[in-house]
Amino acid sequence: MDTGAVLARAQLLADLGRHDEAAQALRDGLAEEPDDPDLLAGLANLSLQTGDPVTAYRCATAALDNDPDDRAALRVLARLNLLIDDVDDAVEIARRVVELDPADPSAHALLATCLSQGSAFGANKRETLAALERVADLAPDDPDLLLQAALVAERVTERDLAKRLVTAGLAVDPAHVELATTNARLQDFTVGKAEALTRVLADDPTHRQARHALSEVVWGTLSRLASGVWIYAVAVMLLSAWLSPGVMRHLTPILTAPLLIHWTRLFIRLRRVLPRGYLSKRLWRNPFAAAGVLLAGFAVLLATFAPVFMRLAWDSDGVRGAYWMLVVAVLVAGLAHFLLTLGRIRRGGDTDLATHLADQEGYWAVWLLGLGVPIGIGWALSMFARQPGALWFALMVLPIVMAVLCVEVAVKIWRLPNSRRYQLVTSGFTVLFVAGCGWLFTVCAGHVAGTHFVYTVRPLSPENFPRPTFTVPTFHFDPSLRPSSPPTPGG
Repeated sequence: MDTGAVLARAQLLADLGRHDEAAQALRDGLAEEPDDPDLLAGLANLSLQTGDPVTAYRCATAALDNDPDDRAALRVLARLNLLIDDVDDAVEIARRVVELDPADPSAHALLATCLSQGSAFGANKRETLAALERVADLAPDDPDLLLQAALVAERVTERDLAKRLVTAGLAVDPAHVELATTNARLQDFTVGKAEALTRVLADDPTHRQARHALSEVVWGTLSRLASGVWIYAVAVMLLSAWLSPGVMRHLTPILTAPLLIHWTRLFIRLRRVLPRGYLSKRLWRNPFAAAGVLLAGFAVLLATFAPVFMRLAWDSDGVRGAYWMLVVAVLVAGLAHFLLTLGRIRRGGDTDLATHLADQEGYWAVWLLGLGVPIGIGWALSMFARQPGALWFALMVLPIVMAVLCVEVAVKIWRLPNSRRYQLVTSGFTVLFVAGCGWLFTVCAGHVAGTHFVYTVRPLSPENFPRPTFTVPTFHFDPSLRPSSPPTPGG
């Protein structure tokens, strides 16, 4: 039997999408040569591609029993270890593949892929980058391997290297859709990403990855209006704790510009490069999305006018009310962000929910650090604050944001085909987490209620209306004095 001919026929059938026939061809070959490592490795690889890890593992181990240095079987075993998150074993197997054939660029690509699933720092990252450079040197004319290397570089946050690899791949094959999609995703600016993805979809309107990437760009831009209110509110609260109203008067327009003006300009430019009817179909015909955008706009208005009322307030209660106005804007923006998330993950949309969740894995940590660190620094310097009460309001924003993000993740998990037990555990954790956020919010609100806020004395301030004093008449009674007897008649 010609093993090479059987493998070639199976590969051709697999390339045509006829996986069952390809598997049958390999099984027929194994019926004649049950211990052939090449046929076993071929069936293992095909089984892994078609979502049968059990058969893949059984065939790969059988192939290695007959030939411990079978590189194809080792590749399958490394990828199987990645599936079960056993990164250390996957890396060791990939290193062995590289040792067996150092001149094979696919071996270095496999090693880089395995390493990228582990730590992204120190020696691990250096080894990953070295493997990627070897791929670029050994396979400068292989667009598929260059794409795989670019995805790894993007995963380890080496955008410049990823761009270089994508550019090299597109120079070889300008019509490579996956490379074009990755190139669009690596663009530095939102409009550039949307424009590049629109060109990809013009050539292939049904390309799933391009549709998902464009969806992420559009919905991310819409959500940015709501999340911008969170950043703006914390900035105003922290700055007003130290700066005088006169300084805040000139600083507030600078803070407002990126919140509303930049977003409006970005939205208009984005709309111009999107396919005709893209926004109307996904935004205005989606009640959740339309309501989210309107609420986000309302939150922006509240947040914009709050510093004005803060500056014009003539007593402590007025300043406190202006801060509460900012908190209400944050709450409205949270509701808007949640509604936009519901619009993004609706059934029949372009967003691949599993990919979206994987991409957003560390999203909560970004917000926790992005808001928590400035607030923590503010509290560390609170003894020098002009308006210490503003720090309690700034602390209120953090539990609101984290509660919104937690609820959104829970809803996304419920939309995925997970087990009911996993969904219930997620719901229980969400309820406890949101309850904890609510407790922290009420604690802050209690401190705010008893805090005096500094204000600028104005004509209507209490200092200009002193309280009237009333003199209460007093009566003194002397018990030693007795009333005189009335005169008697004829006396």
